[in-house]
Amino acid sequence: MQISDIASFVGLTKRKEEPAAVSSTEAAAIDPKNYGEKLIEFTWTANDRVIKEITPKAAKTIIIIAVSVSLLFALMQEFVLILVIASTGFLAYMLSKSPIIQVNHKVSTHGLLYAGTQFYYWHELTQFFFKQDGSNLLLCVDTVEKIPGRVFLSIKHEDREKLKELFGKRLIFREEEPKSFVDKAYGLALSKFDLK
Repeated sequence: MQISDIASFVGLTKRKEEPAAVSSTEAAAIDPKNYGEKLIEFTWTANDRVIKEITPKAAKTIIIIAVSVSLLFALMQEFVLILVIASTGFLAYMLSKSPIIQVNHKVSTHGLLYAGTQFYYWHELTQFFFKQDGSNLLLCVDTVEKIPGRVFLSIKHEDREKLKELFGKRLIFREEEPKSFVDKAYGLALSKFDLK
């Protein structure tokens, strides 16, 4: 047993499989020029990000944890780490106070136009699933590239079935969010704190 086998088992890495030989006809099919005429199949307007309300109890808990860790770092004379904690808190505060804007998303025969600015061809996307985040319903689409890795789209509840049908023609549908070892560890650590 090797370390790579253990890492693959716990979900830190994925075992690399031998790439399948791609014929020239398959490569030509992936070329966006061969997609044909671009037709808009569905369009909708949504918030650019999810609205999350932090309860006063959660805010107090986060502040107490940040101050406690900062005091510990002060005793260790790690002032740079204290600055990192303070700047992270300031950044989170400023991002929460920035105005929410409406953006347009479009699904076409060629792919997905995200927020009217970033276009993803169908061959650049792998799978999709729906996620409930508070009162918000999100359509999550995984990309082939590591960055961004996953695209989150706010949708209306009544549009779920239509989008499931459109994306299901071209991508793999997952009933639940695929979670890696890091996601599971984060969820476990977060469950230890009562932030509600």
